[in-house]
Amino acid sequence: VLGVTGRRWRSRRPFHKGEQFGDRRRFAAALRRPVDVAQHVRIGIDGFLFRLDPLVHAEFGADQFGKWRCHGVPPSSVEECCLTCWSCTIGAGAPGEKYEQDGVVERIGSISEVPKKLALDYRSELANQQQAWSRKPALRSVYQAWYRRIVDELSPNGPTVEIGSGVGNFKQFHSDTIATDVFPTGSWLDCLADARRLPFADASVGNVVMVDVLHHLPRPLNVLRDVSRVLKPGGRLVILEPAATRWARLVLGLFHHEPVDLCQDVFGEDGGPEPANDDFMFANQAFATLLFVDNPVETQRRVPGLSLRSVSRSDFLVYPATGGFSYYSLVPARAAAPLQRLENRFVARTGSVSAMRLLVVLERRSQAA
Repeated sequence: VLGVTGRRWRSRRPFHKGEQFGDRRRFAAALRRPVDVAQHVRIGIDGFLFRLDPLVHAEFGADQFGKWRCHGVPPSSVEECCLTCWSCTIGAGAPGEKYEQDGVVERIGSISEVPKKLALDYRSELANQQQAWSRKPALRSVYQAWYRRIVDELSPNGPTVEIGSGVGNFKQFHSDTIATDVFPTGSWLDCLADARRLPFADASVGNVVMVDVLHHLPRPLNVLRDVSRVLKPGGRLVILEPAATRWARLVLGLFHHEPVDLCQDVFGEDGGPEPANDDFMFANQAFATLLFVDNPVETQRRVPGLSLRSVSRSDFLVYPATGGFSYYSLVPARAAAPLQRLENRFVARTGSVSAMRLLVVLERRSQAA
């Protein structure tokens, strides 16, 4: 109800033209677009929760309503909140100083453009993730279940390379891993590597692991071809990515800033120039669905060195209930693992509609093939 009232609770201004649900036909049409409805519902929920949060009002005053939104923890300072207004007033040091100087953010045109927590760069985003990882045992339990599934799919060949290791969680779980990232993110890192131009010799790697990395690469087919180059015959690429089912699109639209664009023409863009992605914040969470669920034959035609071994769906409620890396966790740590096993029995039957995650396994073809 809050999301379709015709007013933006967050900013106390009407929706833009075309956003109001003034008649039944437009309302019914919007219901067929889960992401659109999710955006409006999120606006209403955020505004409603803001009104109930005395800590926010004590810190910023009632006149700041519509400007700040807290993710996961009650804010104690400007730096701990997220910008959702029309001007840039958050950054490192003095509020607003870094962003205004560097022009990282100018005017935010819509709520969907606002990150979950405005990071100055990739490193500060990883720092946020590391803090969430350390304080949320339920989140760690969910990821460890995913990591076990990934390890089960690895070939016996070695070595195993992780692309985009971030804060090093997978290497901590599976120590026999070469952790790579595009930045020197921490002591766990073994090698600096750009996924678009891997610094490994042909047929020198036994396995490649990518956890929530593919959807940050604007030209995913180029990355798949380079992974195919470095894999040994029989080596495997194991990818864990968001699913783009109806349920996942609704949840991601409500609680996640990254888009899920099923209309992007990944095959039409193949071979074109690499778009600028200097801040490495590009995202389209629909890539795995587009490549391996909707168009697996075309993907394998474009990347002939890899054969699609399996695509499995998992997760429904438990992962969103942990709050991910942003929100409070609603799941007790001890309950996360058994609930996740239970819900995956449900997803096994309804995964095409209800799954939140995709595990994709590709295998390097033999030279003869």
